[in-house]
Order: sequence, then C-alpha cells, then structure tokens
Amino acid sequence: MSTILNIVIRDDTGTALDTIELNANGTTLLSYPLLSPEQRSIEYQSLLKDGGYIGKTVLSDVVEPTTALAVRDNDDDLVAFRQSIENAFLVAARRQDRKRGPRVFVEFRLDRLATTFRSEIKRGRLVSDAADIGVGWQARAMHLDLVWLRDYAWESTTLTQLPLRSQATAKTTSPVTIANTDDSAYGNWVEVLGADLPGILPTPIKLQLTNNYGSGAPLTIYTGLNIDADPENLVQCLEAEAATWVGTVSTPTGATYSNGEAKQVTWGSSSDTQVADWTLTDSVLQQFNGAWCQMIGRFPVAPEDIYLRFELRYNQRVIASTEPVLGTDAIHQRLGAMQIPPRLTGASYPDLVLRLYARTTGGGTFTMDTLHLLVSDGYVEYRAPSFGLNGNLIDTPHDGTLHPIHFIKEPHEGLMLRPSATQRLTFIQAGNSSDQIARTMTVQAWYRERRLTL
Repeated sequence: MSTILNIVIRDDTGTALDTIELNANGTTLLSYPLLSPEQRSIEYQSLLKDGGYIGKTVLSDVVEPTTALAVRDNDDDLVAFRQSIENAFLVAARRQDRKRGPRVFVEFRLDRLATTFRSEIKRGRLVSDAADIGVGWQARAMHLDLVWLRDYAWESTTLTQLPLRSQATAKTTSPVTIANTDDSAYGNWVEVLGADLPGILPTPIKLQLTNNYGSGAPLTIYTGLNIDADPENLVQCLEAEAATWVGTVSTPTGATYSNGEAKQVTWGSSSDTQVADWTLTDSVLQQFNGAWCQMIGRFPVAPEDIYLRFELRYNQRVIASTEPVLGTDAIHQRLGAMQIPPRLTGASYPDLVLRLYARTTGGGTFTMDTLHLLVSDGYVEYRAPSFGLNGNLIDTPHDGTLHPIHFIKEPHEGLMLRPSATQRLTFIQAGNSSDQIARTMTVQAWYRERRLTL
C-alpha cells in the first residue's frame, strides 16, 4: 500500500467532484513536510445573547510546501494536470470568500496506515521553476512546487457511527428512543462513552433526530451537551414539587406531569414576588462544577405576560442572577442562562438557594412542572415551522448542511464532542400544543476522528 496524497474537490454532500493524485498515475511525490499548527489565541463564544460562554483555543492554519514530479504521455495531458491543480486552488479561494460552494481538501494516508485523513485547503499556489520550460517540458515532465494554506486540523474522510446509550437502552448503533423529560419513568438524553470516541481534537457531531410523535406543529429542540458536569450522574431536571413555594399553592397530579406532579402558584402583588426556592446542596454543586446552564421551564399553565427571573443566593446574599424574561403562552420556555456555581472554591460548598421571582400587574398564576438546568458545554436550538410524524432532522456540520431546509440552527457552530470523554446530550422538545412528557423521538450520531498531526 503506497502513500496517498490527493487534492479533492467535494460538494456539500461529500461527493468527490475531482480528485488530483500527487503520488499516483504518473505523478511522484518528492516531499511533503506535514507541519503542525501553532496556538494563536483563546476565544470565548457566547452560547446565546443572554449569557453563557465556551472558551476555545484557536490554532493557526498551516502553510505547507509540497513538491512532486508529473510525467505524462503528451503535452495536452501535462497542461490539463497543471490546470486541474490551479482550478482546485481557485475553487478553494471562492469557498473561503463566499462561504458556499464546493470545498477543497488535501487527503493523505501513510502507506502503513489504514485510515485516510483530510484537511481543508483555503488558499493555494502552483509554482514551476524556469528550468521546467526546457528539458523537463521536452520530456513531458513537470517539476511541481505547490504551497497551500490548510486548516489546522486533520479529520478522517469517513463518518463513523457512534454507539449511544440512554436511560432505557444499552449501548447500540440502532436508533435510540428518548422521551421529553428526565424522571423515574422517562429519559430525554443519550450518552457517548469516552472509549468510543478516539482522536485528539474536539469533533463536530452529526445528528439524525426522527420524530415519533403524531404532530406537525412548530417545534424547537433545545439541545445541551454535558462534558464536565459529572455527565453520568448529574440530574439536570429539577421537579417543581421539590421546591418550596410561596403564595397560594396547589399540587395538580396525573400522568401528564413529570413524576406525576406539578405545582400551581397564585399571588396578588404587582411587585417582584418570590414564588419558589430550590435548594442546591454541596454534592449537587460539585457535580455542576461551574457549568453554564440554560434555564428551561415546563409550564402546563403558562406564565403568559408574567416576568420571571432567577437568583442564586447564599444566606440571603445574591451571588448570581438572570435578567427578567417575559413569559409567553408556550409550555416550554427558556428563561435565561446561569453559571452554577458562579465560582469554584476547590472545597465543599454551603447549600445555595435557587429562587424564582414573578412579576405582573395585579398578581398572577401559573403551573410549573419542571425546571431543566440544561448544562451547556455545547448548546444549540433547532427550530422548524413543522416537524411531522417520522420526519427527520439531519445536522451534518462537517459539510455545513442542515436538512430539511425549513429547519434553522442557533448558534450555527453546533456541538463539539471531546475525544476520550464520556458525555451526555440532553434534548427538550418544545412547541407542541401539549408538549407531552411522553413525546418521543429517536437519536443517531456520527463523528469524524480529528487530529493535530498524523
């Protein structure tokens, strides 16, 4: 098996439009240095406008010189080969300028390895020495000096399916069914085991979500990735009945509520009013480990036109808070983001209180079932005006595609899995008229192994 070095133009589906071989079929690779990237900076990406950040190390793109010798049977073939390289570099430049159109990769495999890796070319230049216009040209041979700027990372050319497990399903590559809450009866998450995810660099995850619920209503899917907040043990779903409520309080029961219960609260003041307290103990705070969380409430009776906000308190001192969010008629509502705990101590924590406030003219009422503290080591929202029974959402960030076209994703960057780490993806399906906790969908996932060097 010989070493492979190709320049490949691929469309958004990954299909090869043109393959230029630099070590086969009359072309011999003379040198290729395989350089490593340098660290440039650390950047922080905002999860959403109201808070939550992910830090990432930014590595410099790599400039690589490459030399090869091309020999052809006739002059036309030699010119065509040279022009195919020049065309590939032009296609790469157009992709970087316009952010659409085919992408160009350098694809490489050492003769002793079984896996081919690729890195996207962003710019390139082909240079021929003056000596080539002479003896070399008369012999129908061309010495090629190429220089390209490529992405800092290498990724495998093939997508590999990830085994997933859930609350109810052992590890499998078959579609895994999840529900719409996380209680004793249902689970709304899938887990990736570190042993199943090789590589060095974080890798985008391809997701296929299939709707098993008989409704085509508008839908938002809140999706959070937990890597560092004890993903195998942390319970991100706080039950309303676990809180201490203030006001006129009742406890609706039934199978449509998570764990069979909810809490209804009524108050009469127009001022900012304390309505609920959840106690977060040392063990829970240790698990959260400073994670940014999206605060997503489930309201069977919605807090429409009611402002809601949270405070995290210690001995009546406010140590973190969210901005007030005006409630709508939706059953699931995102109520801001908070870091829990807001600072790390390196030791045990005292109990903290997560307090919910409500404000509306003349007082109000709502029913709350759960509060998800959705850990957001990665976070996206998928939105669509409809998502019918057996409909598929397919997000392939490796190729920059999202199917079907009426879905949108925010933020666009998507989710990045960390190699060798066990991590959990949690999904909350919002927007249906009933937002049933037993609403189900199936999840499948794929990845490409990513490396700094080969």
